Amino acid sequence: MSSINRMPIALVSLVCATLLLAAAPRTFGADRYWVGATTNETANWNTTNSWSTTSGGPSGASVPGPDDDVYFDGAGGFIGGCVIDADVDVASITATTDYEGAGDDDGHIDNATHNHTIDVSGDVTVLNKMNSTGDGHWTVGGNWQGSSWPLSNMTVGEGELRMTGDGKTLAGWRAAMPKVVIEGSISSSYDVLTGGVDVPGTLTIPSQSGVNGAIRVLPGGTITGSGTLALGYSSGKITQQDGTIDVNAMTIHFSNPLAAGQYDSASVSMSFNFSNERTWTFGEGTYIFNGDVEFTHNNDTGTLVLDASVNNPSFVFGGDVLLIEAAAGDIDWSPGTGTITF
Repeated sequence: MSSINRMPIALVSLVCATLLLAAAPRTFGADRYWVGATTNETANWNTTNSWSTTSGGPSGASVPGPDDDVYFDGAGGFIGGCVIDADVDVASITATTDYEGAGDDDGHIDNATHNHTIDVSGDVTVLNKMNSTGDGHWTVGGNWQGSSWPLSNMTVGEGELRMTGDGKTLAGWRAAMPKVVIEGSISSSYDVLTGGVDVPGTLTIPSQSGVNGAIRVLPGGTITGSGTLALGYSSGKITQQDGTIDVNAMTIHFSNPLAAGQYDSASVSMSFNFSNERTWTFGEGTYIFNGDVEFTHNNDTGTLVLDASVNNPSFVFGGDVLLIEAAAGDIDWSPGTGTITF
């Protein structure tokens, strides 16, 4: 009598379940097109009346989810404003230059009314008429492409834009921007970032990128690259330097402070462009400049005072130090009790 090996019932059930799962249809992300409102109208994000599966098509599609790509392309005349009335978690957002119009709310993606959290695992492109980021945080795992000159299409609140991807880009013109937090490895060619930057990750500047806000380089953070980091006139400043800054060049205007720390750029240029008397006060700690440093007074009148007497910092200069004065503009150094080492 032959013997028959019987497969345990539990194992049979497991095999059957696995085969059924393998045979089941997989769910992939879908495209979602904004069809919520026409000119001079607004509609909410979180309703099926606002979404179509085709460009300019009929409404009734499900609200975009984590695997879906979202498009605002103005097709079919759907250029009315989108009011974000729920937290958003999608794969990408693309708003083209065709999402615009003459109405006040046309071409407007509005997160300022309800201030929700926006999570985008992929890319964000915002070339439309207006975006209001609000007080909610945006987290983007892909690239960020903002507007190009001469369009300025952002209004901001207290929220942050967190860039978490590796090998991604941050690009755009000098539209208003929320504070940007570089958590991943990001290359920036953004003309001017107005909301400031926190850098716990790596920010690479291949050509030039300006910041008209506070920069904080956190422990482990790095600003690097072959380009120039430009700190703007009105509020560009470095308020914390606990990481690495070795971008090729830095240009700083004397409106705002430079935190003590180590600066490994090949050149650091600090210029003063005001005609009245001005004092620039160094902070506490030790300033280490491993490249060349220039202090430039660009006007023919007034005196620039470089004041180290208040906080008594020390200085270490690894390269040349130049003090450049205009014909009648003076630079005075007010020493403190700190040391100067060449």
